[in-house]
Amino acid sequence: MNFSSIIAAGIMGLATLASNSDAFQVRFKPVAQQTREVSNQAPGQSQFQSIEITRILLSNGRAEAFNQVTPRTGTEYRRGEQMDIYFEPRSLVTRYEGGHIRAAMTVDLEVRDAEGKVIVNQQGAWKLPIAVKAPSHLPLSQLFAAMSTTPINLPAGSYQFKLRIHDDFGGSYLDRQVGITIVEAQASR
Repeated sequence: MNFSSIIAAGIMGLATLASNSDAFQVRFKPVAQQTREVSNQAPGQSQFQSIEITRILLSNGRAEAFNQVTPRTGTEYRRGEQMDIYFEPRSLVTRYEGGHIRAAMTVDLEVRDAEGKVIVNQQGAWKLPIAVKAPSHLPLSQLFAAMSTTPINLPAGSYQFKLRIHDDFGGSYLDRQVGITIVEAQASR
């Protein structure tokens, strides 16, 4: 089963500077697997820290702003329905280069069926480069990602969607899982 036929996403991130009211939006774009450098810190890079996810949830519709999300009440989806996932990363390692605060995340996706068989394994499925113009190296805040899939065309059953979220500059990652159940779409009357 081809990954692109199951899921395609535009993940949005919004970051604002704690001391600045300017905001920007960026999109995750599909990329090939890449090497993650974790050995030496570049000049201007903050010290090592582990990425954190303050919350992750299934949502009703795509979130367009930080903390402006309506949680989905259940995990059941009709075959052919779109799925929306929202998460808030924190503690990304940043660099200050050329008047910009920079950070980067890569998200891998794995989907398993009820028997635990991996049916999708997409390394480097999404990439989020962040560059915010700033007068100095300030922390990023109010960062979020909102992922919307194309209609899910998996057979009826239970699935685990595992997101491995990498802090590309810091070298840390963490896994978060979202379980869903696909049911057959009801025919129109």
